[in-house]
Order: sequence, then C-alpha cells, then structure tokens
Amino acid sequence: MTSAALGVRLSPLMNPLSLLTNPYFIAIISPTALLILGTLGKGIIRGGLSQQIWYLGFDAALSAVYAGIVYLYDVARNPGLRSEGKLELLAGFLIVSFMVFFGVVMCHQIWEKDDKKDRKIAQFLILGVFANFLGFGLLLAFVLLVKGV
Repeated sequence: MTSAALGVRLSPLMNPLSLLTNPYFIAIISPTALLILGTLGKGIIRGGLSQQIWYLGFDAALSAVYAGIVYLYDVARNPGLRSEGKLELLAGFLIVSFMVFFGVVMCHQIWEKDDKKDRKIAQFLILGVFANFLGFGLLLAFVLLVKGV
C-alpha cells in the first residue's frame, strides 16, 4: 500500500523521490559520491586501505576545472544560457579554479614526497583535509554558483 492509499501525506523531507529532485541535495551528493568512488578506486588500485587513498583534492579540483570548461562550451552553444553576468561568473570561476588547482598540485608535490612519509599527521592535514577541502569546495562552487541549482 502506498502512503496516498493510507491517507498519509509524506513531508518533502521524508519522500525519497523529492530528495532526488532537490538541487541542493544533488549538489552535495555528487561530490560526496565522487569522494567515495575515488577512494574505493584508489583502494583497489593500491591493493588495500591506506591513508593515501583519501587524498582526492587533486582529482576533485581537476574535475571542477573540467566541469567549468565543458560548461563554457555549453554556454557558447546555447544562446539561452548566455548573459553578461553568467559569462563574468564563469570566467571568474575558471581563473580561480585554475589557481586553486595548481595550489592543490603544489600541496601534493610537496607532501607526497618520500621525505614527508614520516610526518603522517601533517601530511593527512594538508592532503586529506586542506587539499580535499579546496578540491571539493571548487566542485560545490561550480554546482551551486556557476551552473546554478
């Protein structure tokens, strides 16, 4: 029996289908799913769980840059998406995302070297927290600010 047949009306928060159409839920779930899939993939490739499989800031930042470039092509092809404010926002996002991406690259270049392996806590804080925050922050910024929800 469905909830309608029982005369019960589910609130939007309790209805699982409404979550799949909620743009804010999707904007948060997409990067989270990327994090989980990336972690599982790295775990399989490296043959087990380790601290390094959680260092996904590079992957997330690169995905955000790619999403911005692909969206630029969409905006160029579709006149309905073009507006001065949208183009300025997209250009600003691409500039900032390139800079943040290379900041994440530098973090990984410095902290993934063999001489940093003995500083596990600092390495985890820089790569597992800070770089991930930057990378996934870019993804969220693209979905919420640039693409729009």
